[in-house]
Amino acid sequence: MFSELLEGVNQNWSRGQVLGFLIGRGITEVELAAWLRPFGERLLATPEQHQELVRRIVLLGELRGGELGQVAGEIGRQISALIPPPPLSPINTDNVWRGEVIEASFVGDGLSVSEGKNRRDAENTEKKNSEVGEDAELL
Repeated sequence: MFSELLEGVNQNWSRGQVLGFLIGRGITEVELAAWLRPFGERLLATPEQHQELVRRIVLLGELRGGELGQVAGEIGRQISALIPPPPLSPINTDNVWRGEVIEASFVGDGLSVSEGKNRRDAENTEKKNSEVGEDAELL
């Protein structure tokens, strides 16, 4: 029954659908919260084995208010804190650009480059652009 409820929560059931599910089974939220406490204690013993279950319990806690939401949220957060994050996958450096890096900032309508060859290139481009602008004004 609890797994059916969590499956529905995972399928984005509304609060009303969760309540309807519980009413249809003759279970009150208080009864389910009371059952969930010792169940959560058992999950705490082996948290890594229950990651998906815990994720759904957290969803139930976020969806429901009252005692059931509080208990589910507490259990989910406690167990989630014990589950180590998945290992990071190695970074693929095959497509990393390894070219020259320049310091530049945008100033007004143009680009300001700090030093060296790139600065001269930028100044030449800026000069050409201003000459084109002057020619356009003459037309």
